[in-house]
Amino acid sequence: MWRRLGRDEWQTLSEALDNPDGDRLYAVQPREARRRQAEREAAHREAQRPVCMHCGAKFTDDRWQETMRPSWPGE
Repeated sequence: MWRRLGRDEWQTLSEALDNPDGDRLYAVQPREARRRQAEREAAHREAQRPVCMHCGAKFTDDRWQETMRPSWPGE
């Protein structure tokens, strides 16, 4: 009998080596990694968002894009 890390029950050696939920974990882990990466990128983007000097409110996406446009036509 074997006791696997993260499991509450005892298993035979063949059950412990079989790892029936391994395929599910391999499918879930990349999705979770992509979700966490998207959350980090969104948090970084929000941290970079400018703030109005007069009222202190953060810029909306439209206002932020206006500040990034070139001031001279044709640029």
